[in-house]
Amino acid sequence: MSVREVHLPIKRLWRPLILSILMVLLIGCAQSSHGVPTADVSGVITNNGETVAGVEVFFTNETFEGYGRTDESGRYRLVNGAAVGTNKVFMKKFAAAAPPMDDSKTAGLDEKQAMAMRAAQEKLSGKSSGSLIPAEFSDPRTTTLSFSVPEGGTDSADFQL
Repeated sequence: MSVREVHLPIKRLWRPLILSILMVLLIGCAQSSHGVPTADVSGVITNNGETVAGVEVFFTNETFEGYGRTDESGRYRLVNGAAVGTNKVFMKKFAAAAPPMDDSKTAGLDEKQAMAMRAAQEKLSGKSSGSLIPAEFSDPRTTTLSFSVPEGGTDSADFQL
């Protein structure tokens, strides 16, 4: 047997081997690392007709959770997409906390009076550490929002709060 005869079968195997590897890679890219089919999702969050920046948006089902954050124009894009099919949607946004109160202002007050004074300061400064999203949209267990993600994805998963 000559050297040429030994190399000939190996050359014939390269093409099917490379095609097989490419097929596996292409099929693997259509699903998330969890084996769940996903699709790109983006949209806009508004409140009373105004876009809302800085909202964390979550799409979740039993096996996968997609996450995104709205930009200054209220637009978001889920980082890893969302599972194809029906997803629960919930959102979170917290206001910046009010600056700490000077202890000299609360000296001599009991705990309830000091808490009331802090609440008043937060209200006057327009800053609080509470959620800016209503509970009906911010709790993943009780959210009233859902969205059906199509196989091809969508750029119009818009929500009005």
